[in-house]
Amino acid sequence: MVLFNLFIVSTPRHWLISVFLRLTRFQDEPAMIVFESGFPRKLAEDAINLDYFSNAEILPSGSEKVQIRAMAKLLDGHRLNHILTGSVNEPFVQFTIQAAKIQNPNLASYLLDDGLFSYQATSRKPMPALRLFSRKLKYGWWYQEPNPLKINAPWIDGAFLFFPDKLQGALPEKNVHGIDSNWLSVLDSAEVLKKLNEIYGLAPQRADIDVVVILDVYRKAIETSQDYPEDVVHFLTKLDQSGKRFLLKYHPRDKANDPLEIQKRFPKQTVLRGEIPFELLLPNLNEDVMFTGDISTILLEAKSFLPNANVSVALIGSHDRTPLPILQNANIKAYQRFSNIPVGYRSDAVN
Repeated sequence: MVLFNLFIVSTPRHWLISVFLRLTRFQDEPAMIVFESGFPRKLAEDAINLDYFSNAEILPSGSEKVQIRAMAKLLDGHRLNHILTGSVNEPFVQFTIQAAKIQNPNLASYLLDDGLFSYQATSRKPMPALRLFSRKLKYGWWYQEPNPLKINAPWIDGAFLFFPDKLQGALPEKNVHGIDSNWLSVLDSAEVLKKLNEIYGLAPQRADIDVVVILDVYRKAIETSQDYPEDVVHFLTKLDQSGKRFLLKYHPRDKANDPLEIQKRFPKQTVLRGEIPFELLLPNLNEDVMFTGDISTILLEAKSFLPNANVSVALIGSHDRTPLPILQNANIKAYQRFSNIPVGYRSDAVN
């Protein structure tokens, strides 16, 4: 039976990483891709037509049991060699990996870089024994409790990460690979970025932007601080009144369309909806652009891709600050509020 590689993606960024790995690391075997139900539907349908993968499925929405049944059907008749997934803790992912390893004990499963919590454990509390037992009854005895550090989940063998040197606390048996720093150049050369720009109706060109603002999921941010909307708007008002051209990017898992109504408040500024991968814009930014936002891996990527960029982080909306030291070690300045950030600040001149 032919061995397949399986990619499971929940965001457009995961899709870009999957295409890169498909082109550079897993090109010798046929590959399938599964788009999770939360993945933007139209993008998934358009991406399927690009033919980077021999088989593609869009996971049905519904209960976790519905998704498990869908993955069981997909596994029927396919023997897998590798599974690469941006999601780790969802029951259907755990089921898929463990079922595939029964078919092929040599199968290797990998986490695809899923942001800062790919590198550091969350503040997740241990699951009560009764809850764990009830989940085993609900899904099957294969179900295991998620690990606070994603790579340490028993069903995960390793990871593909942008910054493997920043990974903290991984078990020694985990197999960690770095994603090449030139990955966007590879995708650009293969016209992947061009095709994705066409899907979104974007024109790739040099972006005349002074400040980029990256937001976390709005619902989580406002649960952390009721002052969050006012603070963000106050900061953007300062930028707008000082003549700065800013671009605001919502989180890819934020399904609401501009919940802060930034485009309405500042019609001459640029707002990108959450589903558009920031990697499409990154190669077109000026090297001295200013970056700020909630705790996000994009800030780390920006510092790496554009070393001369001024990068800071605002903490007001961050419900879990455990990854903050990773950003600070990369010389990213932390502020309690957006409104504390001087509009013309330099990262090496602010205390």
